[in-house]
Amino acid sequence: MKKNAAAFLGAIAVAGLLLTGCAGGAQSKADACKVIESEVTDSAAKLQSGLSSLSSDPEGAVTQLDDFADTFEAAAGKVTNKEVKDSADASVDALQAFIEQARTAVSDPATADQTALTDSLSKLQSEFTDLGTTCSL
Repeated sequence: MKKNAAAFLGAIAVAGLLLTGCAGGAQSKADACKVIESEVTDSAAKLQSGLSSLSSDPEGAVTQLDDFADTFEAAAGKVTNKEVKDSADASVDALQAFIEQARTAVSDPATADQTALTDSLSKLQSEFTDLGTTCSL
């Protein structure tokens, strides 16, 4: 009986150590920023291209922006560091708001609210600048 109890307690101790190792502690700011940077670097060209072609190919631009937003949102979802997470989430929200304004402007250019579009772009730039500052990029 004592042998079974010792084996059981030993198994619990080993399981506890394994789970502790899996938890890995809190995500550092540097690690969180690396997640964003590595996930988004390749698709950043899509964002730039989308913004550049907004007037010449509006529908294509919105598609490129949607692709970038999907990638960026997935990257932000992998971040657990609070400081970086807050900044990344604010950037995601600003990006989605801008895309929505752009989509509205593309679907009906005659009634597009240019002020809202410009304001949402300014907010997007501000949030991405803040994220860059947070991550020292």
